[in-house]
Amino acid sequence: MKVRVIINPAAGMGRARKVAREIIRLTKEITREKEIQFDIVFTSPAGENTATNLAREAVKENCQKIILIGGDGTTNEVVNGIVGSDIPLGIIPAGVGNDFARALHIPKETKRALHSALFGKAVSVDLGRLNEKFFVNVVSFGIDAKITQFAANLKVKYPFLPHEGVYLIALFRELLSPLEYSEIKIGLPEKLITLGEESILLAIANGSRYGGMFKIAPEADLTDGLLDMCWVKKMGRMKILINFYKFIIGTHAQLKEVITLRAPSLTVSSSEKLPCEMDGEILEARKEYTISIVPKALRVIVP
Repeated sequence: MKVRVIINPAAGMGRARKVAREIIRLTKEITREKEIQFDIVFTSPAGENTATNLAREAVKENCQKIILIGGDGTTNEVVNGIVGSDIPLGIIPAGVGNDFARALHIPKETKRALHSALFGKAVSVDLGRLNEKFFVNVVSFGIDAKITQFAANLKVKYPFLPHEGVYLIALFRELLSPLEYSEIKIGLPEKLITLGEESILLAIANGSRYGGMFKIAPEADLTDGLLDMCWVKKMGRMKILINFYKFIIGTHAQLKEVITLRAPSLTVSSSEKLPCEMDGEILEARKEYTISIVPKALRVIVP
């Protein structure tokens, strides 16, 4: 069996490098015992060796499995390289949040995660689609995208900071600045919803968690063929801080400013460009986005 192992050395603010060393040692041991050929490759942020390109190569080379070492961003890139193929994907969590792996109950411990990726069962799960790209977990707009962008900059500048600390610093920085509320329109197959200039956050989820700590869509199911939406209307600084914990444990739907619904597809638009993040990565802002679910589009290996 030929297995391509795609390692993102930049994932997890350095954690992936440590995991990679252990994986290289473990795969040597496995190769001696079993008829498995490992093709271990490292990603680069640009050029021929992006995670997406390396995944596409694996499809062309008829690899039987792809295993990635990284976080949600790496998973997103690899998935965009293999979508449409039947190659099962194994995940060894080495990122900051690892929300998609967590939703699939993939072990955090490296040796157990590798065993699961090699000898677990392949199941089919849904993917989200944002315009021309696919996402595995969550797309969000508004204040959250701005916080994610600033947090990403902090991670580069201060890699020793824990993820939760980085995100909280970015959150409080945003709250200390003048809050911006976006005019957002959501188009569903049967109607158009408008909240005017009162929206602070909109998250469209395939999985239940994002950001490594927020249970934004507690009822989300990776196999139900639906997207879960969490829409937060205008909310002041103090109320955001008072109710912050509710977004962590997933009880925020009880707030009057929160609207939730499910749909297989929708459009998101605004009169001005909306900041957007997808699986923890910042995208170029646009005025309109088309989002849909692609049922059972990915085969992923679970314990």
